Amino acid sequence: MPLSVELVGLLPEVYKVCTKCQPLDYLGFAGVDYVSEQLAAYPEQIQIEQKGLLDLYHRLGEDFAGSVIPVPVGLMSFRGMWLSIRYGLKNAPAVIIEKKRVIQGQLIYDRIKLAIEEELEKRDGGVFRNF
Repeated sequence: MPLSVELVGLLPEVYKVCTKCQPLDYLGFAGVDYVSEQLAAYPEQIQIEQKGLLDLYHRLGEDFAGSVIPVPVGLMSFRGMWLSIRYGLKNAPAVIIEKKRVIQGQLIYDRIKLAIEEELEKRDGGVFRNF
């Protein structure tokens, strides 16, 4: 069973779309670029954080294909607020691995990758290998 890795941050509404619907961009088919318009409305620092979370999402998918399920969670969503209270998250991006380990602030990929590999090894009895 894959590990749950929640990526918590100030995310645009576009990330709240049902994951089953995400592959089909219906508004994009109609020529409406709602994603760029939405992202342009955010301050530059928030855009940088959003890009970092998006890059992290894709990299986790590439490096841990099938072993990890990255889940974007908007900080202002009900789940995001609950996680913020539960884990004492600050107003900065955070990664919550399998509801146990929390990494927040600067999300350094090597640190996140190591934490995920450790959790996979614990779960799999020390036999996890990332090829």
